[in-house]
Amino acid sequence: MTPAAARRIRLVEHRPQLFPAADIRVEDGAELWRTYSKMVTVEFPSPKTDDRWELKSEGWVGYIPVSADLALELYPKVPLANIFRMLEYAYALDPKWLAGLVASDALEEFFERLAAVLAKRVLARARHGLHRAYVTESDLLPFVRGALDLADLYRRPASVSLACEYQDHTADIDDNRILAWTLSRIARSAYCSDRSRPQVRRAYHAAASAAQPAPFLPGACASRTYHRLNDDYRGLHALCRFFLENTGPTHEAGRRTMLPFLIEMSGLFERFVAEWLQAHLPPGYRLQYQEPLNLGGEWGVDYRIDMVLYDRTTDAPRCVLDAKYKAPERVDQADFNQVVVYAKAKQCSQAFLVYPVPLPKPVDAFVDDIRVRSVTFGLDGELDAGGLGLLGAVIG
Repeated sequence: MTPAAARRIRLVEHRPQLFPAADIRVEDGAELWRTYSKMVTVEFPSPKTDDRWELKSEGWVGYIPVSADLALELYPKVPLANIFRMLEYAYALDPKWLAGLVASDALEEFFERLAAVLAKRVLARARHGLHRAYVTESDLLPFVRGALDLADLYRRPASVSLACEYQDHTADIDDNRILAWTLSRIARSAYCSDRSRPQVRRAYHAAASAAQPAPFLPGACASRTYHRLNDDYRGLHALCRFFLENTGPTHEAGRRTMLPFLIEMSGLFERFVAEWLQAHLPPGYRLQYQEPLNLGGEWGVDYRIDMVLYDRTTDAPRCVLDAKYKAPERVDQADFNQVVVYAKAKQCSQAFLVYPVPLPKPVDAFVDDIRVRSVTFGLDGELDAGGLGLLGAVIG
């Protein structure tokens, strides 16, 4: 049975749903509980649940192929069009490549069409020639090429092969290996249907014929060096990072037939807020995302502050911001204490806790000389309006 033929259950984040015991096989429920309990809370049929299954999505968006008979679609409370715009900011995706995709009315359709965009772009680049670079090679050759290793010649005077070090102009480089690895994972993912898989496989073979696929972590796609000859790879690698971060854990690639596609909304919200602010800050400010912080020196504790806003003229920290993708009635004490610690460490007088919705009981309090406030970056309406509201509160 293909994934498209599997029974699909749609869950909306943080909204528990009940299903008759006969609707889900025990082995499927057990697999869901064992492998995806972080993403979906599973309550087995019992007197507690009136002999029904209870499933609740825990803040993840995407598609889980539980078995050939069952798949879960995890949907957000946020409008889908806004999720797609958040992804555009968070992963620096080219808006021209996404034109028309935001009209998708299903997550699976959006992901599949985005995979087709990557495949199409890779095939186009392959037709014009994949990027090549000079790499240093060492080998035993029957003739001199490049620099001859004289020390090896003295050690093996009777050998007919010569140890040489030379420069090889090749496409078997990380720029192309990343493309091949990403396309191989997309071809095995749950959202890649028979409609898009042939194009994805053609793109994979085009990349893999020039560069040996090798496992890459998503971070390998970031902070790469681009120049005139490979500048178009910037967008390709941005798409690769998106797929590698969200297409199942790397260590499961060998044992799973179909890989899930899962986006953690808390991480997406944090990165989106940071990237939106980066794009809209006035000229006098700069934002540092995921700034490392060590308290206590060598034997202390390492933190990462979500965002630190600096005055560009003086380079003094103006405030710290911590993004929280949740909707509590009031600010959690632990979150409050955490952001105060960050502000004290950075010696700034303002700290903000950023939520996707207004809190029924917002906070605006002082701890010594530090003012702590809960603020909102609304995701339900037009995103730029929500961002401008946050920016006005932060910049004042």
